[in-house]
Amino acid sequence: MLRNVLDDYLANIAAESSLIAPFMALLAAMGFEDIHFVHGPFEFGKDVITKKRQGETLVQYVFQLKRGDMSVGKWRSEVRGQVETALSSNLGDPAFNSDGPVEVVLVLTGRRLGAVQLELKDFTAEVPERFGREARPRGFDVWDRDTLVEQFAKHGLEGVNRITVGGVLDYGAFFTAYGQVLADQMSPRALEEYSRRWLDEPKEVAPRLLIACAEAEAFASKFLERGEYYEAVTSYAGAARAVQRSVFDEEGVEFHVSLYEAILDAITQILKIFKSRLLASLDEKGLLPLVVGNALPLSYAVQCCRTLELLGLLYFLDGVRDKNEERQASIVELIERIHSQDPGTVHPLSDVFAVGYVPPVLALLHASKSQAASKLLAETTVFVCDRLEDGKGIAGPYATPEEELEWVFATLLPALQVHHRRNCLIATVLCDLAAMTCDESTYKDVLNDLLAAGAAFWFLTVPDTPVQFGLPGKGSIMFPNIEYVEEAPDLNGMNFGNHLETVPETYKLTSMLGTNAYLLLSFLMRDRYFPKLWLQMIRNSEPREPIAEGHVSRAELRHD
Repeated sequence: MLRNVLDDYLANIAAESSLIAPFMALLAAMGFEDIHFVHGPFEFGKDVITKKRQGETLVQYVFQLKRGDMSVGKWRSEVRGQVETALSSNLGDPAFNSDGPVEVVLVLTGRRLGAVQLELKDFTAEVPERFGREARPRGFDVWDRDTLVEQFAKHGLEGVNRITVGGVLDYGAFFTAYGQVLADQMSPRALEEYSRRWLDEPKEVAPRLLIACAEAEAFASKFLERGEYYEAVTSYAGAARAVQRSVFDEEGVEFHVSLYEAILDAITQILKIFKSRLLASLDEKGLLPLVVGNALPLSYAVQCCRTLELLGLLYFLDGVRDKNEERQASIVELIERIHSQDPGTVHPLSDVFAVGYVPPVLALLHASKSQAASKLLAETTVFVCDRLEDGKGIAGPYATPEEELEWVFATLLPALQVHHRRNCLIATVLCDLAAMTCDESTYKDVLNDLLAAGAAFWFLTVPDTPVQFGLPGKGSIMFPNIEYVEEAPDLNGMNFGNHLETVPETYKLTSMLGTNAYLLLSFLMRDRYFPKLWLQMIRNSEPREPIAEGHVSRAELRHD
C-alpha cells in the first residue's frame, strides 16, 4: 500500500522543485554526506550535490532531477546536454569536488520509455572514456520512479516505522491521515497536530526528516490537485518546523539549512502559482466568485483572510528574500486591491485568523504603505469590537470550523449556549501591529476601541527552546490580562505592553534561518507570534509616510 502512495505521489508531482526537499532527506537517510541544494543561474546541470564513501574512496555525486517520463525526444532535446554539462563542468557550488571520481545520476519521477533505454545504456557505457581521466573517473546512472519508490520505502516510511511498536502506530497514522487528505477531511489544525509527529520520532535525525519531507509532500500534492494552496503550504510548514527543530539542536546544521531552503523554495513556488491564478481570476467582484461551499458568507470570510495571509508570506519569502523590489511592489499592490474590494478581509471568524494579519500588515509597512496598513487594522478592529459588543465574541485559536460557526450564530441561536468570550488573541495582535505603524492615532484608536468593547488581551510567550516548536517543556508564559501604554508607543524599547517584558530579544534560529522562520512557525501553530522580530523585518524599508490628516475613526468605519 505504501508503494502505491509513493508511486501516485511521484506520478503526479507538479514540478522538480517539489521533489528537492524529500529527495535531499532521502540522500541523508541513505548515508550520503555534505548534501547541498544547488539552485540559480550557476548550477551547471547540478540540482543536488553530495558525497558518499565507497570503501576508501570518497565519491562526488551529482543529481539532476527531472519530472515525468523520459522519451527519446526529451532525452535528446532537453536533458542530454544538461547531463553532459554536469559531467564535464567543474564549476558550481564551492562544495563540489572535481579532483576525484564523480558520479552523475539522472533522477526521474517517471519511467524510461521505449528506445530511450537503449540510448541511456549506450550513453552510460561511453561516459568513462569520454568524460573521465585517470585520476578523475566519471560515471553515469539513472534512478527512475521504481528506484525512488523502493528507496523511499526502505529508508523512510516503511523501513523506519516497522522497527518498534510506536513506529507501527505511526505507520498506521500516516495512512489514516492520507485517507483524510484524499477525502478532503483534513483541516489545517489537524494537519498541524499530525505534523508534530515529525518533531521527535524516530530519534535518528536523518530518517525523521525523510519521513517529514516525504509525508508533507504526499499531502501537499493532493491538496494542490484540488487547488487548496493554503493547506499545501501548511503541509510544507510542518516539514519546515521539523527541520527548524533540527537546526536548533545543531545536528548537521549545514545540510539542514540547505534542506530548509529547499522547503522554502517549494512553498514559494506554491505561493507564486496561487498569486498567478488569483490574478487570472480576479475581477471587479473580488474573491466572492471564487468561493465555493454551503456556508458561502463564512467561506468567503475564510478565503479573504487566508488570501491576504498567503500574499503576505509570498512578499517575504519571494520579494524580500530575493531583494526584488518589482515583485514586492506587485504583491503589495495585490494586497491593497483585495483589501479594498473584499470586506471579508476584515472579518476574522476566530482567533485562528489572528496571526494571519501579521504577514500582510508587515508587508505593507515594509513597502512604506502605512496608511493602507492602518486602514486594514482599523477596519478589522471595527469587526472585532462589533462581535464583542453585539455577539458572543469570537472563538479561540484552536477552534474547529464547527466551533467558529457556533460563536458566529450564538446570538441568533440561544440554544447553542456559547459563553461570551472576551479573551481575544486577535485584539493583542491588532494592538501590537498598530504600534508598529508608528502612528499615534492608529495605535490609540485601535487600543481604546478594543478596551471600550471589553476585550481581554492575552498573549503566549514561548522561550527560545524546543518548546517554541510545540514540544513539551517549561518556560511558556500565558499573559491573560495585558496592560498597554496609553501614549505613543516606544518601538526602540518595544515596551508598549507588559507582555513584551519576557519576550526574548532575539532567537537562535534567526541567525541561521532568518526571521521568515518565525513567520512560518506562526502560520503553522496559530497561537503564537514573535513581535520583537518585526522591526528586523521592516527596518530596511524607506521612511514610512505619515498618516493623512483625514484619519478614519472606528465610528466612521462601522458597518450599519
